Order: sequence, then structure tokens, then C-alpha cells
Amino acid sequence: MKDLNEKREETMIGIGYPISDINLLTRFREAGDNLLKAKEEYLKEARNNIYLCYKDVEYCLPTKTLSSNITGKLGLTIDVINNCLENNNEKQVKMLLRDLKEVLLSVDQVKEDYEKQSKSNYSMIIKKANEENDKEEEVDQLQNLKQAILKRDQILEQIKEPIEKLNRMVGLVEVKEEVNKLVNYLVYKEMTKGNLDLEELNLNMMFTGNPGTGKTTVAQIFADILCKLGYLKNNKVKVIGAQHLISDHVGGTGVKTQKLIDSCKGGVIIIDEAYVLASEGTEKFSNDCFGIILTEMQKKETVFIFAGYEREMERFINFNSGLKSRIGIRLNFKNYNLEELYLMLINKIEEVNKDNALYKLHFQEDGLEAAKNLIEKAMENRDFGNARFVENLKEAILREKAKIVEKCYNFESLEELEKMLYSITADDIPQYLVENTKSKEKVLGFQPKK
Repeated sequence: MKDLNEKREETMIGIGYPISDINLLTRFREAGDNLLKAKEEYLKEARNNIYLCYKDVEYCLPTKTLSSNITGKLGLTIDVINNCLENNNEKQVKMLLRDLKEVLLSVDQVKEDYEKQSKSNYSMIIKKANEENDKEEEVDQLQNLKQAILKRDQILEQIKEPIEKLNRMVGLVEVKEEVNKLVNYLVYKEMTKGNLDLEELNLNMMFTGNPGTGKTTVAQIFADILCKLGYLKNNKVKVIGAQHLISDHVGGTGVKTQKLIDSCKGGVIIIDEAYVLASEGTEKFSNDCFGIILTEMQKKETVFIFAGYEREMERFINFNSGLKSRIGIRLNFKNYNLEELYLMLINKIEEVNKDNALYKLHFQEDGLEAAKNLIEKAMENRDFGNARFVENLKEAILREKAKIVEKCYNFESLEELEKMLYSITADDIPQYLVENTKSKEKVLGFQPKK
């Protein structure tokens, strides 16, 4: 007895159907068994696809052949085919096979379309994800750059006062440029801290120049800036000389030097006339002093500034092999010219006036001319003190002006009294300062604070 499958094959071959069509039955039965699994797999994949183009495979299949109850319809179709084959109903078999082809082709097409769409969607998803990542990275980069600008603005606000003080100083064009370069580097380092690993600057300095050229003032400005930026613990500046470091007995210099440095730790120490430490006859004492200073310079807790005349300082810097490499910044303070000193005097006089004062101290034309001539004469002296002379001149002018106390009893009008109290005339310019300057002995560098 032939089984049903063999009978089907013979019948279909007998009515002229090729083997490929007969094999459709097998595919049809497999489709009936596996369609539900396929549907579940499609839906599972579709759930991972944000577009969900194929939410329901049934919806994509021709409704002419398949109803919502796919498995039931397929089962019914299989039964009909079996009956047709057993009854040799050629017409019905052809119709059923035609419908079956459409079903299988539809299923295959759905699968193919779905796979194409999935690949397309996957590419779109990847592209969109990359675009979103690019946007996020761009936002992060922009935010990082904005933070750098905010950081810069915060730092510049912190150091605004000392920078303005520096820029208000008369003259010192080259010194100001170098200081601003240093400040810009320190600010840039803070702005790029998260992205760049910039080296720490060697902040120990050498200031060369004549007395009164602004070295102490600039040192104080440096201290203020470095303290505000966190490079120093405090903004204290102490000016010392060799006599504060060298002891008069063997073994005492090291102790004396260390004690003084410890008292100034975290701030700025200016060693005025530093070349005295390298002068003849001090070798047995200065070596102990230099040893401690070089050790402290390496710690970078305190900033050391070595100051003095340019020529002597060049010799000093070569005295100790370790000293030269430990000084990172050199500034030369040139003498002020006549116009700068003249402007400096005017500024110093104006500084004594209160902002909202009804009357203010001021120069008359003859007073300005007399003051300018006095400064010019003083500049001819080889020991001229630059800004220090101008400060002394201001104080002397105020003392001369104060003599009006003895003279202001007799005045004819309020205008005359105002002039007597607040106008500086040629009579108030102390000519004796030039003679005193010429007779004074030479004074080097800073005057150490007591």
C-alpha cells in the first residue's frame, strides 16, 4: 500500500506538475509548522528596532490567502489539498498550488523585505547614533572650552587689583611686558589644566637696576598675584641684606639663614645687594648660606629675588654653579627718564587728595617748572635715586607747603586763602635737595626693612 506522500507525488506527476511544484507541498507544510516561530522571531527583532516597521508579520502577508488565524488557515488548506489529491481533482489542486505559491512567495518576500529593512534601519540607527554621539561630543567640547573661558575670567578678576597697580606704574615698559607674559602663562596653565600638562615655572628671580627703579613695588605685585593664584601661601615681602644672613662666628651662618627663611616661608624674600654674599672674605660663611638658600629654592615654597646693580649681579650669578640654574626670571629695571619722573611727582601729589574733596592740592605753572628743573639737576648726580628721589621730593614739598600755617593769618579773600593752602608754587620747591643729594654717600639697592 502506497503511503499518502507517494500517492500525492504520482498523482501530481500524472497530471503534469513538475517536481518543483510537488516540493512546494513540503515547503508549505514546513511553513505551516514554522510560521508562528518565524513570526515570533520577526517580532523579537522588531522590538529592538526603533522604527518597528514590521510590528506584525500577519499584517504584511496577503489577506487573500491568510487570515489572522494563520495556523488554522494553513491547517485547513493542507486538509483541502489532501482531499483534492485523493480525488484527482486537477483544477482544485492547480488553484490551491497557485495560492500556495503566492503564500510562500509572500512569506519569503516578507522575510526578504524585513531583512533588507532591518539592515537599512540598522544603518540608519547607527548613523543616527553616531550623529548623536558627535553632537554630544561637540557639546562636551564646547562646554570644556566655555569652562576654560570662565576659568580665565575668574582668575583675571582675582588678580585684577595687582595687575591694575602694575599698569598704573609710570614707565617700566619692558618690565610690564615680561610680567604680563608670566601672568598670561600662569592663567593659560590654569585654563588648560584638564587637557595640558604644562611645566611649573621657576619663579625665583633676579632684579637688576639702580635704586628707586620700582623693584620692591614690582616684587610686592608679584607676591600678590602668586598668592591669589595659589602659588604662595601669603603675599608678604621681606627685604634683607647679607648682614641678615651672615653670622660673625663659624657655624652660625647656617642657623641664622635658616631661621630667617623659616620666618618668611610661603612668601617672597628679596636679598638686596646679593653680590655681597659672593665678595672676598665671605667664602667661609657664604657657602653655608648658599647651601640653605639653594635647598629652599628647590622646595618652591618661597620665592627668592636677588637684587642689585646689573654689573655686580652678573658676577654674582656665576659665583655658585647651582644658583644660575635655579633662577628662572630675570628683569632689568632701567632708570626713569625726566618726563616719567615729572609725571610720577604729579601723581604722588594727586594721591594725597581725597576723591570727593572740595579743594585739592595742585601745582601752579611756576611750581611745575621749578620741580621739573630740580629733578633734571638731580639726575646729573651719579647716585640719583630715581623714584626714591621723587618720593623724597614730594615729602619735602609737603613740608614746605605746611609752612603756610605761620603765614595764613593775613589774607584779603577766600580765593587767596585757597591758593595759600592748596596751590604749590615755585616757593614750595625745596632746592636744597639737590645739594643734599650731591653730598650724600652712594646708597646701593634697597633699604632693608627693619
